[in-house]
Amino acid sequence: MLFAITNSGNKTELTLESKSVSYQIENFFGVYGAYAKELAINHDILHAFSETTVGGDITKSDEYHAIMENMNNIQAIDDNIMQVWCADIDSSKLVDNTGFVTEDDWDITTRGWYSCVTENKMVYTAPYDDQATGKTVVTIAVPVYDTDGSAIGVTGIDMCIDQILQMMEQNKIGNNGSVTLFAEDGTYVYHKNTSKINENIQN
Repeated sequence: MLFAITNSGNKTELTLESKSVSYQIENFFGVYGAYAKELAINHDILHAFSETTVGGDITKSDEYHAIMENMNNIQAIDDNIMQVWCADIDSSKLVDNTGFVTEDDWDITTRGWYSCVTENKMVYTAPYDDQATGKTVVTIAVPVYDTDGSAIGVTGIDMCIDQILQMMEQNKIGNNGSVTLFAEDGTYVYHKNTSKINENIQN
């Protein structure tokens, strides 16, 4: 997740205000990113993904109940965590903390967050509206690697970002400065001109 600050006024004062806002944004997303990373090195997930093959069923693994318990424990941490999930590459199956499992024709490689595997890094998706709740959601995805460094799956958290958007609405940088937050693909997540939200910066 990226952000930019536009401002005017006393330089020293603006620098302190900008640093404060930057810290709040980085801390907010960093906390949930840490949860996703924690899942990516979870022993039960690593073993289940290593043992699940093409056409296999992760829900049949010995570690399945432990994985579900772990995901539910993370989801229960706070209300901003909408869903916690893990997806196996070989079987192309995703399971979330509610027990939902994707259909047989679901293809993991077509998901936007799969870029975490191709780019070998944690990724944040562009924001989207959750149809069930109407909340603005961002998915954090982290690749899972086996002992030889090969990607075997993905762990992820779908997080509500309404709290950070409200915070940015209330923050004022200098006399008339503002914060702009956008996803890695250039999609506006927050802009003082709300009509720009969900548009791409290149448009």
